[in-house]
Amino acid sequence: MTDNISTFYDKRLLQSERILPFEEIIGLMAHTKAVGYNPFYSMKAYNIRFDIKKAARDSGRVMARNVILPFDGNRFVLFADGSLIYRFHTPKEAIERVLQLAYLKGLLIKKVYGSYDLCKGYSFSNIEQIVENLNNIYADDRSFYFEKLKPQKKFIQDLFAAGNICLTAAKSENINPECRKYLALMTDGRFLVSEEYDRLSGTKDYRKIDAFCRQHEEYVYLQKEYVPQSYIDAVYRKAQEFEWYMPVEDYAKEPEISLNSEEKLQMNVFIHKLLSDNNKCLSVVCPSERLYYSPENLNYVLFSDGRLLLDAWRSEWLKEDLLSEMKKNFPALDIRVERVPSYYISEIYKRLLTIQKSAGEIYTEILKQKAKKLKAVLNIPHHEALELSARMSGWKNWKEATEIDESAARFAIHMEKRSKKNAEDLNCNQIEYEYKKYMQKKANKK
Repeated sequence: MTDNISTFYDKRLLQSERILPFEEIIGLMAHTKAVGYNPFYSMKAYNIRFDIKKAARDSGRVMARNVILPFDGNRFVLFADGSLIYRFHTPKEAIERVLQLAYLKGLLIKKVYGSYDLCKGYSFSNIEQIVENLNNIYADDRSFYFEKLKPQKKFIQDLFAAGNICLTAAKSENINPECRKYLALMTDGRFLVSEEYDRLSGTKDYRKIDAFCRQHEEYVYLQKEYVPQSYIDAVYRKAQEFEWYMPVEDYAKEPEISLNSEEKLQMNVFIHKLLSDNNKCLSVVCPSERLYYSPENLNYVLFSDGRLLLDAWRSEWLKEDLLSEMKKNFPALDIRVERVPSYYISEIYKRLLTIQKSAGEIYTEILKQKAKKLKAVLNIPHHEALELSARMSGWKNWKEATEIDESAARFAIHMEKRSKKNAEDLNCNQIEYEYKKYMQKKANKK
């Protein structure tokens, strides 16, 4: 990292803990170029780097000539006047990488707005509002040009130009090499994903990529760039030529936790007392409508008696945020937070599998109910309805859908709830809505 970037990060960023009023942000949109935001984040395109060919139709607005930093996840908004806005819970490492990338792209960031204070910081909905306004301003599809994918040899040559390093294969990073099968992350911010692995929500491959994004927020801040699987393979073949390359067998996994007899006894007594009164776990399925608050992300477990067990290592502000979200979803519950070692929580979820329905079992029931309705609507045999139910949800077959782990099942249930809400918003029958979408996508593949 260059000295001027370090100086800016250490001093100016620390001084930026203030919030730009929303009215000023709207004013900023009215007369400046938006050079970095998440335009049309719901659009599906194999290449999301694009040049803008027309000015926005909205009077007084100027379309940026190039969208240089297409951010993912609605964590950042960057304006051409050098104003960078970020939401709370954005890892400081991610902000530092954005500053580096902006510097390399020739963008001078002059003002940084945001705060890690939950009472003051930009929330998810705040950033979504900003992005929605930007989308309304730049809402002319014809203004966007999607670049053609370069031939593989030229693509790899350009990708590794100017010392660009593949972080997912570098010795300096501790990223699980399992991800090399389907994605590659570069120091210039490019996040390459195999188009064969990124399917509709529901497939386990999609969940691998989603899990990677959640586990490495400090790395992933740009939109995914879809390329053929052969391109991903070529990235890692090329990476082997450099000194920074780390072979898969050299990856240092985190050591397993080894407990002494006293620690094991304390944990067993605690969990036995916790589960002995048939206390129902409410977080077997993600208790929030927002996947950010899933147990995988924040490492907690919530029970029907109001006990909210949270990883002892989690920060205080995150505890308050989680508590607020749980109270919103369970207003009648007297919720009390208890700090416990992280390994308690994983062990609790393991033991819960034997005493109450797991997320996997709940998801299987959802798919069976969907199959029952498909059987009635399409007049097809039961086994065909089960297979179709699984494929409509993004799985290869019924067997794959029923063999997922608890984390994947929680995510799948979340997506089913979202699909149901989408159908309700459109005043559609959910089964007919999903079947129509499935058949349309199937036709598009031909």
